[in-house]
Amino acid sequence: MNSLQITSGYARKTLIAFLITAMLTLAVPAQKVAPQQQGRLYGDAGFLGEPINLNVVNADIRDILNYITEQYGVNFVIDKSVKSVPVTVNVSDVPWNIALDSILRSQELGVQVNGTILRVADSKALATEGELYRAQMNNQLDGSPLYTEFIRLNYARASGSIGRGASTSGKTTVDGGNKTGGGSPGGSNTSSSTTGGEGLLPIIKRRLSRRGAIEVDGRSNSLIITDVRQNIDAIKQLVAILDQPEPQVEIEARIVVATRNFSRALGAELSASLTGPNGSGGTFDTAFNGNARPNSLFGLTTGIFGTARIDLFITAGEQKGQAKIIASPRVTTLNNRKAKIESKTQIPITTVQPGDAGGDPIITTTYVDVPLK
Repeated sequence: MNSLQITSGYARKTLIAFLITAMLTLAVPAQKVAPQQQGRLYGDAGFLGEPINLNVVNADIRDILNYITEQYGVNFVIDKSVKSVPVTVNVSDVPWNIALDSILRSQELGVQVNGTILRVADSKALATEGELYRAQMNNQLDGSPLYTEFIRLNYARASGSIGRGASTSGKTTVDGGNKTGGGSPGGSNTSSSTTGGEGLLPIIKRRLSRRGAIEVDGRSNSLIITDVRQNIDAIKQLVAILDQPEPQVEIEARIVVATRNFSRALGAELSASLTGPNGSGGTFDTAFNGNARPNSLFGLTTGIFGTARIDLFITAGEQKGQAKIIASPRVTTLNNRKAKIESKTQIPITTVQPGDAGGDPIITTTYVDVPLK
């Protein structure tokens, strides 16, 4: 337990001493960072600091920041825009970084993270600095020369549909001017969405400056990009990451004519695979019943059991006369894409037509495909 005596800048007398109690023994297990080293983690996604209890009345905000520095190793730089104001805080079991953010927001203050240094300044001052920085970067881009690069895509498609809410920075031309988009002043990105999710064009377009332009040649699946050098280099790195072949999978099926006993035995085998010890299957009787009637065609998705085990089971069923494989179709498709497996058989259909002038009838045989999908 720590006790501090604070003198307010707004009164000519010493205020009542207050107590600040920090719970330093409940460290977050996932982080395993000593309290004195947690300051460097401020701003990291998902970071929650040590729980802290604060009960202060009319304390100067600088004194609270000094206490946080002593306990958690935070490097604060107080901007000249921060005035000496009294702060009243009463929080219990709150992570210190959450409490810090709430205290700063209550005084219309903000934090600018520069490495391991936290600069505390007035929110309006930080907003003004941000606008000046963006204007400076835009002026720098306006003065930079433009370059044109050709990027040919090997696997991904260049063109894609862009929704109405898509980013409006830069200009786009698809196949010699069939599709254009106007540039917004300042090159800022808006909340955007793409329709269809096809092609790299919507992704790359958001990364163009306000002077940038992109053209798409659908015949060669190429991008023609005009922009400043740093944007072109960033786009080329992005394309190198995204322009990759999609993984393919081979889907194989077994179309089997089987007896009813075989179907039951196979179901018991799969059930035992789920409930047996260490994933091993149970034992059961697969004796052939001569009076059993053959079952209709059925399909089976092997899932986690694997085709090798199913093949062995079907082979044993064929040797016992319980099953017969009539087709083993297979298809190769892209990962996470639907595919259709079809096995066709032909059956003859005979038609008889009367002959001309009382002659012999004309018999015609036509073979019709009967697909099993």
